[in-house]
Amino acid sequence: MSTYLFDESSVSSTMSSMKSDIEVYRESVTELKKLIITIESSDAWVDNTVKTSFVSTANSYVEKYEEVIKWMEALVDYLSEKSSAATALENAYK
Repeated sequence: MSTYLFDESSVSSTMSSMKSDIEVYRESVTELKKLIITIESSDAWVDNTVKTSFVSTANSYVEKYEEVIKWMEALVDYLSEKSSAATALENAYK
């Protein structure tokens, strides 16, 4: 019968892994933002049109990564709530 019970440790492990991934993404986004600032302040670009386009594209990636982070955080919150609810339900009917 225990095969059908909620596996809280597995969900907890998944949430921990996702939280770790979120932190890695945040660090990467921070590095990308620093790179964009460096590029914007650089006079080494020969063609400013290319530079502007490159910065614009990089900024769009930052927006997308930040959106992914937001959705991953929402998923972690959802899993946490559902995990607590499933545990409470199983404990109520043991």
